[in-house]
Amino acid sequence: MDDYSKNDDIRNAIDALQKTLSCCGNKDHSDWFRVALAGISEDEVGIPESCCSKKTCTKVVTADEIRLLTPFKEGCVKKIVKLYGSILNTRAMVTISIAIVEAASLLIIAIILFTSWYIEETKPKQTVSEEKKQEINKVE
Repeated sequence: MDDYSKNDDIRNAIDALQKTLSCCGNKDHSDWFRVALAGISEDEVGIPESCCSKKTCTKVVTADEIRLLTPFKEGCVKKIVKLYGSILNTRAMVTISIAIVEAASLLIIAIILFTSWYIEETKPKQTVSEEKKQEINKVE
């Protein structure tokens, strides 16, 4: 934030973040009071326009008039943590669901294999009668 007024890339990135997430500063809008913004004297405070849904943040005011500004209430750090938390929760749920489906598939395969083995093992064995054995021996 300290380089906001000095570096266009940093300013564009912070503005995009604050507009996209509807947040202001790290913890809240008061973080901007410690940052030297271009065109603002030491006895005045200002907040970037990207901190507000309305255009009131473009005003430069004294510390006593800060109530005139209507910045987003939440800081960006909290918003980012919420965003990534929800993404990680979603990924975790998808991963767990896939694992459950795979485990169920393996269980079904094991049941099928066991059933086919059991059927084969318990099938009555055909025995060759003595007469058949003698006929086979004669042919040989």
